[in-house]
Amino acid sequence: PGNSSDKITYLQGEIKSLVDNGKLTHSEKQELLLSLDHNLKTIDEEIVQATNENKPNKINKLQEKKQNILTRKSVVDKITPINYRLVHSNEIQKLRVKLIPLLALEERGRSMSLTLADLKTLEEKSEIENKIIELENLSRGWFEDEKDFQIKCDLDIQESKVKAAKLAGTKKTSSTSSTSKSNNSSSGWSTIGTNKKSNVNKSTTKKVSSLYAAAFDDDSD
Repeated sequence: PGNSSDKITYLQGEIKSLVDNGKLTHSEKQELLLSLDHNLKTIDEEIVQATNENKPNKINKLQEKKQNILTRKSVVDKITPINYRLVHSNEIQKLRVKLIPLLALEERGRSMSLTLADLKTLEEKSEIENKIIELENLSRGWFEDEKDFQIKCDLDIQESKVKAAKLAGTKKTSSTSSTSKSNNSSSGWSTIGTNKKSNVNKSTTKKVSSLYAAAFDDDSD
């Protein structure tokens, strides 16, 4: 595409293709719906004006345009937003699986004294958290919406909890044959589901406006 008009037309075509294929994220869907609502409001105002000016031909064209937008909005409404993964999702999840028992151990230390071995184990907690933050920031796209980014991070958190729980269950099962290690192998994992969410997911990156709404502002279909 060459000039601005060509670029807008090209962008509209790409976005409509994503809509037709149901390839919208949560924020893209919401922003597109807001844009369509804005267009509908504008058309309604134009219809009122055309009615007052007694311009039936213009009213018919506006009604047709309104119906096209309503049809498109109905399609967008039915789209189930897709969730992309963080670029470094696999590595982040591995780190989170390591972090979960450390958070449980830290929480346990609030109500009882920890051993020197426990304190030694907790030393790597900050390093793991910092590495997660680093990988999440490296995974973030330049124009990525804050909500979409957080959804990706939350997805990693949930899947990591499942993996950690399975790992804990495996350890418990394998340790039942050992009389002395049975309690120790499960105690550090008992609070996996109740740990407070850490600040690892917080990002200071500013939100960049999506081009999705802008692409439909000049839509005249």
